[in-house]
Amino acid sequence: MRGQLFTGLIYDYAKLKAEYPDILQICVMRWSPRFINLEKNNILHFPGLSPPAKLLKAYQKKKKTEKNWKDFVGKMVKHLERDGFAKDDRFTIRYMLMAGTKIILLCHEPMDEDCHRRLLPHYILTEDELDAEVYKGELCFDETIQLKLDW
Repeated sequence: MRGQLFTGLIYDYAKLKAEYPDILQICVMRWSPRFINLEKNNILHFPGLSPPAKLLKAYQKKKKTEKNWKDFVGKMVKHLERDGFAKDDRFTIRYMLMAGTKIILLCHEPMDEDCHRRLLPHYILTEDELDAEVYKGELCFDETIQLKLDW
């Protein structure tokens, strides 16, 4: 696989475009953000890779504990494995990566919070591709947060 996969914060879309003009931005949120015109900014929207609204709301209502996060992860993985839109989006991203495209998956959760976008590389890529470091981690512009990440 010749491409590279990153994750990042949707609020950084303009900085990403300026600093990494060759990276393809993909929004992986259920709904389009109100503050960005995705089409005008050449950002693709793959809602199939987002958590179902019911699952997301149930997780957000609970206390943020390791147990609740693991429960969310288990349900999210099952959703991704069963959902046809998720499978189509996975196939499309894999195809673009094989063609050498650099891709960043964008969501709105702060980088030091649990977020489904960090699960997606493990769904999209094979173990061999993860071992070969096709997934490059989180691109962010706040160095204090970058230091908190455990990549």
